[in-house]
Amino acid sequence: MSDFQLEEDKTGIDSRFQSRVILGKPETPKMVAFMINKGIIKNEKTAGNVLIVISAVFFLSAIFIFGYFVLGIGA
Repeated sequence: MSDFQLEEDKTGIDSRFQSRVILGKPETPKMVAFMINKGIIKNEKTAGNVLIVISAVFFLSAIFIFGYFVLGIGA
């Protein structure tokens, strides 16, 4: 039988929406900080959700534009 053990994370750092930093303290992403500072969003979780929705809208728009103008679908 092996004596394999996992160590628990003892840093206490909240890893939600935190950038990975090799040395030093993790930083909040700039877009999240911008939206919170401008008062658009109240907390980091909501800001992350808003950014995901914005990304999805742009991605679907790009697919529609590509299909309409390049592939000629819907014309």
